[in-house]
Amino acid sequence: MMSNIITGKMTSPDKWVDLHGSYLSKYVTGRVRNRQAAEDLVQETFIAALKSKNNFSGRSSERSWFIGILKHKIIDYFRKDSRERSTPDCDLSLWGAKNHNTDWRGLNGLCSLSEMPDSAAIEKDFYSVLIKCLAQIPENLAKAFVLREIKGLESKEVCHILDISSSNLWVRLHRARIALKAQLQVKWVST
Repeated sequence: MMSNIITGKMTSPDKWVDLHGSYLSKYVTGRVRNRQAAEDLVQETFIAALKSKNNFSGRSSERSWFIGILKHKIIDYFRKDSRERSTPDCDLSLWGAKNHNTDWRGLNGLCSLSEMPDSAAIEKDFYSVLIKCLAQIPENLAKAFVLREIKGLESKEVCHILDISSSNLWVRLHRARIALKAQLQVKWVST
């Protein structure tokens, strides 16, 4: 049976789960980090494969074919997840998203205090100071920081919105934290 995984021949659909189920589960779990969603995506992959099994040409291994289907399911999952996230008080179009040149006017009006995490230990005053500090650092750093750290978007989504690489995002976040630390020392600690 294992030779079918290598040769590109289609095995019987009733053997797919035994042959590929655990491999696909490990593959998807490492990417979506949500066990229930991972299980659902593997099931959707098998259903899609069953519907299109006549399209399997045998030019790749059966497992590669499943991975290809699963990759599309993962992309659909992240697209759906990002559409379902609500961003009521922050208009991302004003952030100069991909191929969109707008006049950015700082954070005032773009992000409200209602978006900030609630915490008994940290007062809303801190967040109003944080917003003022964000307006003082370079725009590209502030955008990356707000999208990733305040709005809580996944790094991959932030990279897509800002049209940057993951390493560039890491650099921007690092620089934003350093700049914010300096700003907060002046505006928060000294008050």
